[in-house]
Amino acid sequence: MGNHALRALTGESGITEWRGSILWSKLLRVKVIPTVHPSFIQHGNWDWAPIIKFDLCLAREELDRKYEPPHYTLITENTFEGYMREMERLVGAEVVAFDLETTRASAGKNALITTVGFSDRPGYAISIPFDNNGEPVWEVKEELELMQAVRRVLEGPAKKVAFNSQFDVGVLLYSYGIHITNFWFDPMCGFHILYPELPKSLDFVRSFYTRYPYYGHYAHLGHYWFMKYNALDAVMAYECAMGIDKQMRDMGLREVYDRLTAPLIPVLMGMQLRGMKIDESCRVEAKAKLEGDMKAAQEELNALVGEEVDAHSPKSLRHLLYEKMGLPVKYMKDTGKVTTNEQTLTELSHKYPSKIFALILKVRECRKTISTYLDAPLVEGRIHTSYNIGGRLKESDERRVEAAPETGRISSSRSIIVGSGCLPGDVEVLTPTGWIRLDHFKEGSQAMQWSPTSGSLEWCTPILYQISNDQPMINITCTNHSCRYTLGHRLPIVARPTTGITTQLNKPLTVESAQEAFTRARNFYLPLSGYKSGT
Repeated sequence: MGNHALRALTGESGITEWRGSILWSKLLRVKVIPTVHPSFIQHGNWDWAPIIKFDLCLAREELDRKYEPPHYTLITENTFEGYMREMERLVGAEVVAFDLETTRASAGKNALITTVGFSDRPGYAISIPFDNNGEPVWEVKEELELMQAVRRVLEGPAKKVAFNSQFDVGVLLYSYGIHITNFWFDPMCGFHILYPELPKSLDFVRSFYTRYPYYGHYAHLGHYWFMKYNALDAVMAYECAMGIDKQMRDMGLREVYDRLTAPLIPVLMGMQLRGMKIDESCRVEAKAKLEGDMKAAQEELNALVGEEVDAHSPKSLRHLLYEKMGLPVKYMKDTGKVTTNEQTLTELSHKYPSKIFALILKVRECRKTISTYLDAPLVEGRIHTSYNIGGRLKESDERRVEAAPETGRISSSRSIIVGSGCLPGDVEVLTPTGWIRLDHFKEGSQAMQWSPTSGSLEWCTPILYQISNDQPMINITCTNHSCRYTLGHRLPIVARPTTGITTQLNKPLTVESAQEAFTRARNFYLPLSGYKSGT
């Protein structure tokens, strides 16, 4: 349990990546299944409790099973003729999972395929390279024929599977004009329906439905291993899809995917490709204001500390916090490295109150908002954003830059009560004329909302109550939820299940005030969606 034990027994590091993997310890000549240390949960990471429970159940299942390393056939080095034969075979396959690795897209520059992986059965995948460190792999004629073969497979009769399909399908359509036909399943979305409170990266989901250990580091070991990484992504998507599909059917949830999630995927992909129209003059004004706020906060921070502080430099902040201020050093749980991330600054500010922390966070927030949104390149006056049905793919920290940034919000003293929830005024809702802020919403106007009665999105005329709030508020931050509540706000509370990884309501639903709920032990769930039959 924990990173130290993982390193001692296997020589590997990064417990949150390697957890759930079935490994072999040469030191003790036994199987090893790493998981995070229980103290990680006790320090406030309660969402990891069911994950540890799953790892322990896996260890129990493996007690009497002989260790056998996974045997996978990965075709990553083949001739042009060999790849063409594989592609012709895939045209007639029943189910084909595919995965793309691409160059990074930028304004005026499309994402281009570097490798594409395919899998049509467990334990088997191919990866076709098109680029090797910026150099073409094939002659022009061969590359054209291979890409046409890719088109025949993806536009053919086989049922298609892709993990986080919005990205792959979008690249194929936007950059190559390839229209995926007979798309069958996105296991990322399926997993989110089963376990909405858990992370949903392929690295994570793989540990639940396959016996293959963590392999994410392959992507950084050179071209040979990068090809292995791509092939494994394809076969993991296939195997996860089969496991998740079966589990959803057993639980009666496959209809939820087919009726609600699947139709939403092409809509969101179209939104991504079209982009969001930006008021450029307003954006210039917003940037000027934030730059002024950031400059003022930086000057106040420097004056308070007595020297120049780079709020964006971990090295500068380590010197300020742990050397000059003498505060206890904080470490990343999985890597053991010294950290000065936002969570650390927030924790230190609670224990050692000082305006320094608020100023550091203010400077960081302003710069992040400017760089992420106000300096983002526009294409024909539009900004292109990502819409993930399941929310962010994984928890972000100083090492993980893959996660899409969370939307920055300008704080408002006013709250808007919509339906059964309180929302800040800067939250936007979809109206027949476009997205508008709630504090700009006019009484009697229509907004789009989910109707549990019809099981679809519908236009409605909401009743709004706008209030000014000056009383204390409780901040609730969970894996997939972050909101502020007044002390008397009533919350639906469900006791945590005692077994299994599930969010089904197997215990009574009660209603408590936010103050009551969060002054006792936090052994409960806060349901964020769904509806309950009866009284």
